[in-house]
Amino acid sequence: MEVSEIIINGKNHFTLQKKHKHTILSRLFRSKSYSLEEKNETLNRILGDDKSDLALNARARCEAGLPNAETKAKNWAEVTDTNSKDSVNLRYAKIGGFYCWDQIDIVSPYFDKFFDEIERIHKFTNHRYFENFFHSLLPTMNIKESHIVKLVSLRANTPDLE
Repeated sequence: MEVSEIIINGKNHFTLQKKHKHTILSRLFRSKSYSLEEKNETLNRILGDDKSDLALNARARCEAGLPNAETKAKNWAEVTDTNSKDSVNLRYAKIGGFYCWDQIDIVSPYFDKFFDEIERIHKFTNHRYFENFFHSLLPTMNIKESHIVKLVSLRANTPDLE
């Protein structure tokens, strides 16, 4: 990403913005094809000393996407901690980086854990956080009959807000 422009016949047709670079970094960190050293070198080269909220969120999303069980456990604990002091946007970044289709072997234990936590998250967090948690971490990568039963049970025990 050293060159962040597409120039054809001397005319700039596209320039990568920060958000594009952050998305590319997130994809890189999810990959099992690169070493952690290569990932961190690229992250540091792109983000440098940037301490903005956007950069902090990009770093959190990248870390959450790393394909190893220890990092997943750490991030799961952080996004399910209802007393977390992290900003909502930082927590959203961690949630956004958590699941990856290429990591189903690592994330599948969290499919059942989602249902263990969802009522507590609903009870002890605001609606916006709950909604983000629910829609981002609902285990749709591998749906089991037991998950459907749990969803139906949750729905039956949740009053309508009309």
